[in-house]
This record gives sequence, structure tokens and C-alpha cells, in this order.
Amino acid sequence: MNLVTAKDPCFRDFWSQLCQADALQYPVYSDLNIEYQKEYFRDSQFIDVSFLVEDNRLPVAGVCAAVQTKPDGKRELSGYGWPMIFLQAHTPNCGADQRISKIVKAELDRLSKEYSFDSILHRDYFPTLSPVGEYLLSMGAKVRPHFTQIIDLSRSEESLHQQLRRSYQSLINWGQKNLELKLFDSKCIQREHLESFRQLHISVAGRQTRSQRTWDLQFEIVSQGGAFILMGWLQGNLVTASYYIHSSKYCYYGVSASKRELFDKPLSHSSMWSAILHARALGCRFFDTGEQLFAGQVDRAPTTKELSISRFKRGFGGQTVVRLDYLWNR
Repeated sequence: MNLVTAKDPCFRDFWSQLCQADALQYPVYSDLNIEYQKEYFRDSQFIDVSFLVEDNRLPVAGVCAAVQTKPDGKRELSGYGWPMIFLQAHTPNCGADQRISKIVKAELDRLSKEYSFDSILHRDYFPTLSPVGEYLLSMGAKVRPHFTQIIDLSRSEESLHQQLRRSYQSLINWGQKNLELKLFDSKCIQREHLESFRQLHISVAGRQTRSQRTWDLQFEIVSQGGAFILMGWLQGNLVTASYYIHSSKYCYYGVSASKRELFDKPLSHSSMWSAILHARALGCRFFDTGEQLFAGQVDRAPTTKELSISRFKRGFGGQTVVRLDYLWNR
């Protein structure tokens, strides 16, 4: 087994193979989404320090990671502002896992010495600890649960509908009857659609929260088949829009905006339901409605608004899944 770093000419091809072999195929670490993150944190500087392990010219494991130098000069090792992610293809035996773990930990040690990090952020998506998780625990990293709501799209449409909170069925019906809902993907997306979304987002937020370039990148992601957008009009006026990124297996609810003065109307319910069905039609296995927050969490006190959003997401069914976030501070 050998280490391959991001500087190696073979790295991108290897990484693409590893992503295709990954069981989850979490979509936010694609090349264009990473460009989005770099633009979102435009006041930071990033150095790609991703690496992988190959065995007989086949990638068997890897880590997506970057050194982020923040405006205050502090350095964080993360996944471009997201937590780092560890990917692993199927390995034949325990001995192979041990060799992978040894190589991964050695490279993390080398990076820590070279860049002298102030903090490290990582998330484990698997039921067992990854080598990165084990390494951070040995360094004294703090661990907290990260909850998210996952819908299994292998179920039939009828079964998915039965999972809906009972009150949602009438709310979805209201949207289907009263909203002009349109889906935009690589086949029909135009820049004017993203501009309408952007203007709605600014109107709802009361200000421009991110650069024009981030919206241009989202247009590129949709154009290249890595995302889709749902937009809804009420009486000719755009009142809701939402953006979903996806791989071939996994769809993630990214961002949305709806007219605040119409919050008494169920603007988002039919849009989310349509997104779930579209992701299923694309062949995705998982639909992730996003982070879940609960009143009893000890690491932070969620706001009433955050708890309400979490409850809204749970109404579409699925299961609350626990992942582990690791945070190490110098």
C-alpha cells in the first residue's frame, strides 16, 4: 500500500474512483462544491492536503482535507469549512484495515507537524470509528453527536407517503393546488432562474449574505447535473425556492428561501415532497433533510426557530441518524 497526495498527477483519477466505490457518496465534497466553499469563505486561504491510500493501483481509502488559514491567522484542518471526511472502499481483511490506518495516521502526524494546526474538524459517517477519528481521540479531541434526518428512498412512493406526518398530507395538497411549482435541472436551468432565487434570498434575509460568485457556482453545479432547484409561484409571484445537491446515491437539502409574510401558508411542504420524489426518480438511495437539533442537547441551546425547523424536517419521515463530530483545539 502507498500514500498518494493531492500533488500527485494520479490523485484526481484515484479520488474519483474512490468516491464511486464509497457506499454513501455524500455529495458536498465534489470539486464544484469545494469551489463553492472556497468562495463562501473568501476571506480565508486554503491549501489542499487531501490524500489517499492505493493498493495495486486501486484506491482503497482517502481523506478530503484542506488547511484553512482564517483572517485572524489561525489554521484549521477541515474539509474546506465542512468537517473532514474519510472514505474507504471495501477491503478484504482486517490486516488491510490496519495498514490503511497506519498510513492515514502517519500522514495526519506529518501534516500536523508541517502546519501546526490551531484546530482540526472531522466527522465520522460510519458505525465504526475511522482512522481519523481514532487519531483525534488519541490527541484529546472533543466529540459531540451530530443528528440528521435520513429518508430511505428505496421504499415505494406509497410507503414514503405513509411516513409523512398526518397533517402534512393536506398541506402538500394545498401547495400542489395553489402553487405553480417548477423543477430546474441540467436540462432546463438558466441563469435567470438563479438570479430570481438570489433576489428572493436577499429579500427574505434583508441583505446579501454571500457573493454573486457563490450563486454562479450553484448554477454550474446544477448545469453539470450535481443539483436541482425547485421554485414556486403564488398568483404569479415567486414565493419559495430551494436547492438540493446530489450524487448518484445521496441527495442533500441545501438551502431554501420563502416569503416571510406568507409563513401562515404551507409554502415549503409540497416543494420538499416533490424534491424527495425527484431524488428517488434519479435513483438516489438517501435523502438528507439536514441537521436535527433538540432541546436537550448539552453542547448548545437551540433557538425556538431552529427547533421548529428541525420539527418541520422530521415531518417528512425517515430516521434520525447519529454521526460523530470531532473537534481538536490546540
